[in-house]
Amino acid sequence: MKRKILICIITIITFFAFACANPDPDTKPGPMQNYQARLAGFDVSDSAELTYCVIGFFPAEYDVYVFSQGFFYHYDYTEYWLASDDGFDYFNDTIPTDSKYLIAQGSVPEETWNALKKALKDNQINNLSDDMDVNGIDDGGIYEIEVIDGTKRFFAGGYMAGQGKGDKHKRFYNIQLAFSEAIKECEDALENEKANNNPIEDSYNYIFVDDPEDENIFDYYSSTDGSLFIRQDLNTQSSYINDHGRWIQIDIATGAYGPRIEKFDVDGDGVEEYVIAECEGTGTGFSVYGLIIYEDDGNKAASYKYDYSYFVNMIDESIDYSYNEATHELEVHEKLPPYYDRYEGCSVTLDSNLTFEKIVYTDIINISFENDRIYMSAPIGCVYSEYMAPDYDNAILVKAELFFDEDMSFYPIWYITANE
Repeated sequence: MKRKILICIITIITFFAFACANPDPDTKPGPMQNYQARLAGFDVSDSAELTYCVIGFFPAEYDVYVFSQGFFYHYDYTEYWLASDDGFDYFNDTIPTDSKYLIAQGSVPEETWNALKKALKDNQINNLSDDMDVNGIDDGGIYEIEVIDGTKRFFAGGYMAGQGKGDKHKRFYNIQLAFSEAIKECEDALENEKANNNPIEDSYNYIFVDDPEDENIFDYYSSTDGSLFIRQDLNTQSSYINDHGRWIQIDIATGAYGPRIEKFDVDGDGVEEYVIAECEGTGTGFSVYGLIIYEDDGNKAASYKYDYSYFVNMIDESIDYSYNEATHELEVHEKLPPYYDRYEGCSVTLDSNLTFEKIVYTDIINISFENDRIYMSAPIGCVYSEYMAPDYDNAILVKAELFFDEDMSFYPIWYITANE
């Protein structure tokens, strides 16, 4: 099973490189001689004649991202992978090709494409070492650059998260940042295109006073469905879900910034739930959200609540930091057992004229929904002895995607990046 999973990881990357060129080439690719990710060196980073195709695969998320000049594709294989006993088998040609796995496609801004190629070149990602072994890499990402010349494909370079130390590790991390930024920019461009085509339907958390004579009644709409919203009556401190005209009273906080609501299948049981980010408190430099998942099939209902303190404790248990007084470098990283061959973290250089004391992450807890997924995020604040309030400038953002089981328990996958 583990061997097949390893084969699968490399297979997906190889498959989508082929998808970027002629979909039915005359010459079919043969099996890789080393399925543990040995790539042949083929440095064409300065060539103007060949077409580049940059591919990223995130095993923990079952997502594949494909970049070529001008085009961006996002594939989600969660449904297939979780329902499969053996995953994909490259040698038996069982990799799925159904279009239903393509969940997003759009244009790649020229500056995004150039930045991605530059990051690969500047960080010297030309080929993987011959002795690279993916055993022990249980998580993270795989990125590579493909070169397409007619119907011929060449592996021009690759990167695996969790590999390398020192300068090599830093170069790998630079690639990860560039790739994550490219994904964000392409998805933002796609959302902007949708908003321009239908600005009302796609306006996120759109708020208006429903009754002009009562300024204490507010409606908060779904970002994707104009017939789904939450109404909050601040006169009675009451909240209601309206789903295509059906009213459901629900107990949620009535913080100043209001709630957010979406509806999708959270736990993979085939039934959609209401997911609500409730504003639990606001103040100067203070804004915290909790999460509510509400199931209602018309016959029975169940509500699951995770307040902001739940997520503060989750950060406590999962995130740690270190500070180098000599270099003034702050590093925030995920706590992992020693047998994990991967790293998730970020470092920034703080002001050398200030006296650093500690970090905090209790002032701003945010819940967001993107592409039917739930995220919790919190910027890291730096406490200096010279200031009374934490400083969130030049800091770090910790973000977790939440994966739910049918009993509504969940586990996080962490992303730690510089907070812009």
